[in-house]
Amino acid sequence: MFSVLQIPWIEGFIFAVVSNVLHLIAPFMLIIGTILAFAGRKLVKVLVFLAGGLLGGAMAYWLTLNTLGENMALIIAVVGFVGVGLLCVAFIPIIFGISLGFVAYYIADLLALDMLIGVIAGVAAFVLGIFLYNHVLSIVTGVVGGSLILQGLVSLGIPTYISLLVAFSMMVAGTIFQLRQLSKK
Repeated sequence: MFSVLQIPWIEGFIFAVVSNVLHLIAPFMLIIGTILAFAGRKLVKVLVFLAGGLLGGAMAYWLTLNTLGENMALIIAVVGFVGVGLLCVAFIPIIFGISLGFVAYYIADLLALDMLIGVIAGVAAFVLGIFLYNHVLSIVTGVVGGSLILQGLVSLGIPTYISLLVAFSMMVAGTIFQLRQLSKK
C-alpha cells in the first residue's frame, strides 16, 4: 500500500509549495508579530469586543426579526452588538481566572493526587488570574508576537541565530512596553 509521501516527487513538491507560501506570508507575520508584541493586550480586547458584539448583534437580529420587523430588528441588533461586546470585554478577567483555575486544579491534582489540594490551587489561581490578567496577557501576547516575528524572519531566509536574537529582543521590548503602560494607569 502506497502512501502519498512515498512517491519521490511529492515530498519535494510539498516542500516547494510550503516554502513559497511562507515567503508570501512572512511580511504579514512580521507586522502582526510586532503589533502583538507591543499592543497585544489592547488588540485582544478589541477582538473580543468584535467577536462578542457580532454574536450578540446577530442573535438579537434573528430573534427580533419576525416579531418586530426589519427596522426595529436592525436597531436592536446594533444595541445587542454594543451591549454584548462590552459585556464580553468586562468578563475577560473572570474567564481568564476560570481558565487559570482549571489549569492549576488539574496540575495540582495530577502532582499531589489529592482533590482538596487541587481545589485549593484552583481557587488560588482563579483569584490570582482575576487580579493579574492584564500582566499575564501582556506577557503572553509579547511571547506570541515574538514567536511570529521569529517564524517570519526564518521564513525570509535570515539565519536562525540572528532571527532568535531579533525575535527575543522584540518580545522583551514589547512585553516591557505593555507592562509599563499598565504601571502608568
